[in-house]
Amino acid sequence: AVSVHQAVLSAMSPMIKARFEGGFADSLGCSVNAAQFDIEVVRGAVEFVYTGVCRIHLMYLTHLWSFADFFGIEDLSVAVEQSWSVLPVVKHLQVLSGVSTEDSDPAPFLAKLCAAVASGFERAVVVLQGSGVEVFVVWRFLRDLHDYLVDASSECLQRLRKWLSREAGLGEAVE
Repeated sequence: AVSVHQAVLSAMSPMIKARFEGGFADSLGCSVNAAQFDIEVVRGAVEFVYTGVCRIHLMYLTHLWSFADFFGIEDLSVAVEQSWSVLPVVKHLQVLSGVSTEDSDPAPFLAKLCAAVASGFERAVVVLQGSGVEVFVVWRFLRDLHDYLVDASSECLQRLRKWLSREAGLGEAVE
């Protein structure tokens, strides 16, 4: 069990506030059941609720977003998406390859991954056309992407293939 002040949690989540204040059968208790989430995710969410900061292992990022979505904690959801958007493409691949097929659909993360990959390749085209963009940035992107794909286990690649094939227009490209 993780302890959280009811007022703090209510302030972060309109859904939980309604639950505590409403006439729901479970509003009589002073607890919220988050048993479907890993304890590290719950602790990270509680840390965020109190401090506005969350130090959690990268592999839990999609789970933290699911937690925020499930409990309607909009600020946490936005923070997770912002954190995701600044990660290198290889980190996106590492995280998504670890998302189990039983976990919630990581669609928002897939869209950002696809945008980041497309942007990386667009920069590569610009460099190859001699526009003066820094070559080492593009080289690092391509090298990191190559190294990850070469070193990833077949299970990780299968999970990535599954997730990416669900993204519009990528089904044929993934195959």
